[in-house]
Amino acid sequence: MTLGPDADQTLFKDTLRRYLSARSPLTRVRETMLSDSPFDSEVWLGLVEMGVPGMAIPEEFGGAGGGFFELGIVAEELGRALAPVPFLSTVVLAAGAISLVGTPEQKKQLLPEIAAGERLATVALTDGNAGPAAVEETGDGFVLNGSKSFVLDGQVADTVIVAAAGPQATVELLIVDADMKGIEWSGLSTMDLTRPQAEVSFDAVRLPETARLGNPGSGRETVTELLDQAATALAFEQVGGAERCLEMSVEYAKDRRQFAFPRQLGLSNTQNLCTAGQRSPSDFIDNFVAGRVRTIG
Repeated sequence: MTLGPDADQTLFKDTLRRYLSARSPLTRVRETMLSDSPFDSEVWLGLVEMGVPGMAIPEEFGGAGGGFFELGIVAEELGRALAPVPFLSTVVLAAGAISLVGTPEQKKQLLPEIAAGERLATVALTDGNAGPAAVEETGDGFVLNGSKSFVLDGQVADTVIVAAAGPQATVELLIVDADMKGIEWSGLSTMDLTRPQAEVSFDAVRLPETARLGNPGSGRETVTELLDQAATALAFEQVGGAERCLEMSVEYAKDRRQFAFPRQLGLSNTQNLCTAGQRSPSDFIDNFVAGRVRTIG
């Protein structure tokens, strides 16, 4: 049984790698990191045109109908390029949560816009410094108070899915428009400048009954499943980054000069291992990670 990419997936992976190599070199990544732009909108637009935001969204909601393995391929190539785009927040986390437990109406409203690149979304899971987010039910909906921190791409998101404490130690997931009255965003200084994060506070934010995502009190189970998917996507991303680091190390070893003379390091055994059978380092790791993806998907 082959767990690696098939011919179509390999073609897509190669196309994506060529695009990111041309449009998102490290020089451009550094420029974005040092600018006021939260992400590279031009690179993201190109990914939208390639169908990346809707890769795992069902066709009935405007997506390509793929699975999590396709998302893993995208994550690997984005990790290889360090591309500063809102893929993890919008596609893996937010669209993933809606796909997992959203009602047909919620999916119909949100997923087509995410697939078309018309809506950025994120999730807010970690409680903030101003107190944990908590929700109270009213006769016609909910009232949300508190704060959340380390929200990926929070300051550019149109929609945020908030995990809030409910009655009797339950967790509720709520779909919130990011610019609603009573919501305030502030940027955070973090080490990874390719992945901006923010803190958000909620002051008596009123939400309709349709804002609840999933069954009442089921938020904790959904968050657990969602974090499993996010961890797998990050594993793919790290594979891509590690592969590029290895390539750069081999390139340096071949071209290194000392006192104006070439000085090659003894990396032949490592190179032979990684190129055996024309396989890259990611091929060895992809088969391992793919087993986890098949379990999730």
